[in-house]
Amino acid sequence: MTAIETGDGRIPVDAVLVDEGVEPNAELAADAGIERGETARAADFDPVEETITTISRAHYYPGGSRIVAEMGADADDGRLLGAGLVGEEGCAHRINAAATALHTELTVAELADLDFGYSPPFGPVWDPVLTAAKAVDGDLA
Repeated sequence: MTAIETGDGRIPVDAVLVDEGVEPNAELAADAGIERGETARAADFDPVEETITTISRAHYYPGGSRIVAEMGADADDGRLLGAGLVGEEGCAHRINAAATALHTELTVAELADLDFGYSPPFGPVWDPVLTAAKAVDGDLA
């Protein structure tokens, strides 16, 4: 039996996927036979996706780090279908905006038009969530 060792003991597993860094590896999923957007298509959506890489703070403020934001919307009506953020700082509070947009069934255009608070130590003028929404919305035009 295969297992991983944690601080809480051994956990039996069938397989282990290790991912390091902040850039998603979509080819890994494709090589494993995982089709992106399959769940959305099964629910009669036509998914359009974008992945952007940006920074966690204002570009002139020291100490920022990369954030990779991925977002998808329905090609027919622009409704947000999902979002994910990976980075060293700021992702936990940013994903709440995407979760709220999903719950209220906002379109990516409506999400891109939201006004987030701006403070150089905590975020750039164009927040990564807004930037990703704008990128997906541009694909829908």
